[in-house]
Amino acid sequence: MIEKKLMEPIVGTALLYPCCGNDLETPIRLFGSSVSDFFFVDIRRPKLPRNLRTFAVPAGPPVSTEIGTFLNIERDNRFQIHRLTGRGEDSFSGLPKIGVFFHRGDTLADGEGSSGVPWLGREWLTRILGVLVPGGFLVTDGSNCPQDGPPELKEFY
Repeated sequence: MIEKKLMEPIVGTALLYPCCGNDLETPIRLFGSSVSDFFFVDIRRPKLPRNLRTFAVPAGPPVSTEIGTFLNIERDNRFQIHRLTGRGEDSFSGLPKIGVFFHRGDTLADGEGSSGVPWLGREWLTRILGVLVPGGFLVTDGSNCPQDGPPELKEFY
């Protein structure tokens, strides 16, 4: 659990999860009570979690095949889930304020389902921190942390 006070800076912002595969459940469970938009991006359109209705319910008809509006059943927070097809590196343009950057389970090896993008390296981490609101969250397991990345993040992967 994250203290409610720590969540205040991200209320009404977006969560970005590039190269997510179908790993949507955990970010929605963790941040569905606070953020207003989830942007899940992968080269194949991510699928909604099978048990989504246990923690969020549809709040009206889908906006499109890629965007649906939901209601968090714990906190009565309405949010949209955007399931976008594309490269994670291209997902930074045109986004609203990012309160959470979520990334895990990826490697630097290009191919075999990995992005090969050094998200936690100097260049990409600088870009991520540049779009993250003050007090926002960088949620990672430390995967894709190259030599020039923060050593503290490497120890988790």
